[in-house]
Amino acid sequence: ARRPQVLDAYLQKLYAALGMAVLCAAVGAVLICYFVARRHTVPMLELNRFAQELASGKLSWRLLWPAKGELGALSGSLNSMADSLSTLVEQHAKDNYELLAILASIGEGVIATDTRQRILLVNQAAERLLEFEADKVQGKLLWEVVRIEPIVRATREVLEGHAEGSFQVGPV
Repeated sequence: ARRPQVLDAYLQKLYAALGMAVLCAAVGAVLICYFVARRHTVPMLELNRFAQELASGKLSWRLLWPAKGELGALSGSLNSMADSLSTLVEQHAKDNYELLAILASIGEGVIATDTRQRILLVNQAAERLLEFEADKVQGKLLWEVVRIEPIVRATREVLEGHAEGSFQVGPV
């Protein structure tokens, strides 16, 4: 009779030790999974933040971790893209500044429209000649702003391909 009690006590100790081992293994597995997942999600979160900063126009941001694996290659590509985009934006601003300087220095009135006759650019001479303010007419249709029929007609002919790309209305 004594033997089953001793055996039961040993079995209880064995089950308790086994339960503790399983619990420790489960906690260890959870910790390992947490650190492995964190190791992979932190770079992804950083990539996401970088993309959001680029989308908001902050072109000076760069990713600064060593290039290893797919995430390293992706970060290098995104940094290169940001460099190219920054260069393009700087060149566009320079070109735009030069274009505006040229337009301002031209003595004749210049109105640039798109193919739908929406006003894109107006120089100061055109403002004076046609008596309107450039910032108030930009984006409007030419015929809404300019009520001089020869200008509207000539513009329509240019867009339809029946006339030259520039024209003169009135005395020079």
